[in-house]
Parts: sequence; structure tokens; C-alpha cells
Amino acid sequence: MIKKENKFLVITLKHLEHLDHKDRVELGKILERLKYNFPEIKNKKYIVCNQDEPYAERVWQIILEGEKQKLTDSAFKNLKEIEKEWSEPKKSRT
Repeated sequence: MIKKENKFLVITLKHLEHLDHKDRVELGKILERLKYNFPEIKNKKYIVCNQDEPYAERVWQIILEGEKQKLTDSAFKNLKEIEKEWSEPKKSRT
């Protein structure tokens, strides 16, 4: 079962307006280091849903269904690869 967990820190752009220039520069440096150490970060895009919203539970259920489908698709793909491997004739070692 997939559990809810706190994986992300969300800072809105409006929050950043309240930082002074020095802090914004420092935050920019930290973000650049993170992007350097984790190159996959820059290609990620997220949809954020506030847990206090009345529709948050529906959003969570949609996410769970999507995760289940990914697991099912992955398992099906792995099964097909195994079936293919077992159905191919063994190459002789001469």
C-alpha cells in the first residue's frame, strides 16, 4: 500500500518576494547546487494540491490509481519479457 508521506517542501513565488536580495541570491545558489547534484530535478514538473482543500482526498485517490496502474503496467511488461525469454530457443554453446 502506498502511504502518504512528506516528500516535498513547497515555497511559493509570493513567499520569495519577502526575502531580501542577499537571501534570494543564497537560495539561488542552493538550488543550483541541488540541480548540479541531481540533474533529473530540472526536468521534473509537479502539480501541488494543498491538503486542506476539500478536493484533496479525491486528488489523492487519483494519484493512488495512477500508481497502481504503473505497477500493473510494469509487472505486465516484466511478465511479457520473461515469456519471450522462455519461448526463444536456447542457443547452443559449441
